[in-house]
Amino acid sequence: MTRAQAGPPFLTNDPGTPGNANWEINLGSMQTLAHEVSSYEVPQIDLNFGLGERIQLTYEIPYVLQASTGQQTQSGWSNGYPGIKWRFCGRRRGRVAVVNISAS
Repeated sequence: MTRAQAGPPFLTNDPGTPGNANWEINLGSMQTLAHEVSSYEVPQIDLNFGLGERIQLTYEIPYVLQASTGQQTQSGWSNGYPGIKWRFCGRRRGRVAVVNISAS
């Protein structure tokens, strides 16, 4: 079963981990509008790899298109964000999910 989680400002992170030696790959997009500047992250790539049942290595990187009034559209890969997440309480085998720690 696939489930999505979101809420304002629609920047979220899945509280679960993919499990030992499993990959989780998420693709998304995000739009940012400001006075005379628009940017689009298409795609925004989120790669996760499980180390055991409670730890995951994560790497996020967006491809950005930026349009400014009177300028040519610019595009390219933005900064990558490596990190690690440790789920020290979780709903596995009847337990309840409480907290995640992420660092990037």
